Amino acid sequence: MYIAFAGTYWVNNVADIVDPNLVNAEDQLINRFFKSTDGGITWDDITDELYYINGNNQKIYPYQWFSVSCIEVDPRNAQRVYIGISSYTSAPNQTRVMMSDNGGQSWEDISTGLGSYPIRQLRYQDGSDEVIYAATDAGVFRWNADSQEWSCFNKGLPPCIVTTMNFDYCENSMTIGTYGRGIWKIALPAIDNDVTFSSNYTVEKFEVHSYPNNIVIDNGATLTVKGHLYFKSGKGIVVKPGSKLIVDGGRLSNACGSFWKGIQVVGNPNAGQNSSVQGVVELKNGAIIEHAEIGVLAGVPPQTAGKKSYLKGGGIVKCIGSEFRNNVVDIRFAPYLFAPSASYVFDSQLITDDVLS
Repeated sequence: MYIAFAGTYWVNNVADIVDPNLVNAEDQLINRFFKSTDGGITWDDITDELYYINGNNQKIYPYQWFSVSCIEVDPRNAQRVYIGISSYTSAPNQTRVMMSDNGGQSWEDISTGLGSYPIRQLRYQDGSDEVIYAATDAGVFRWNADSQEWSCFNKGLPPCIVTTMNFDYCENSMTIGTYGRGIWKIALPAIDNDVTFSSNYTVEKFEVHSYPNNIVIDNGATLTVKGHLYFKSGKGIVVKPGSKLIVDGGRLSNACGSFWKGIQVVGNPNAGQNSSVQGVVELKNGAIIEHAEIGVLAGVPPQTAGKKSYLKGGGIVKCIGSEFRNNVVDIRFAPYLFAPSASYVFDSQLITDDVLS
């Protein structure tokens, strides 16, 4: 969690921050940048680390004169954070966007392609591999991770001050608000790749994400969901053997007024109930699974059209103190005869209180 504000930092001696004869640039920083790793209970001032090294091996501190206008964190990597800078400075000191891959310990300038205008908002597109949009005083720009530069995404929008951007993941579009030029909408390039988690990650309570594609949890990884995830029709979560999904008070739901696919826990029908060879789903602390074709499937759907048999049983489902709401099927187990199952459903509710389409 990060927070930034513009203005002088409180000190006993104002000369400490305005004296032009000070040697170190970090001693003259007038705006502040903070980070919390405990949900905002305590904060660390990391302003002195907010610089990058330019081509002349010099430390460039945007905070000497300008402030952070917006912050965006990668929804799949909490250590990757992007910040926009509010300034009109022209080259060579036209820092607009900076990025850190290590939680703010070090930064790099990624302003190539942006003009000399402030950044008003940064938005990461859920389900993408580092697709970011920037709202500027000259329109919208899109980050290209391959070329490491920004390109204009106005596409018919007149150059103007863009104040806000919002995504509609059901129709794959973006709506923007402008200063004096009305509201505009544009279709976005399609994102077809699945979202893959190859290492442990937690979606915190305050996070809400909408995914246009499947989430796949790789062997050895654990995805913990404490927030709210929305999915499109026919999309869901695949828990591979040796991986784990923990829904700890979180909610998994549909995004577009239709049923999403649900959670698929892949297992090995010829192995014991060991988490190293079976996929595992744990639902607890008021977790909610709603509006899914199958809330949790311990198995793999039929691969041939018209067949009704489900394959690859053995996946482990542990459900305590949770709810299944208005799903077509709440839980389904594929055949598993190798050993006694480690799955259970305890102190939970299966609810149908809505008209299903």
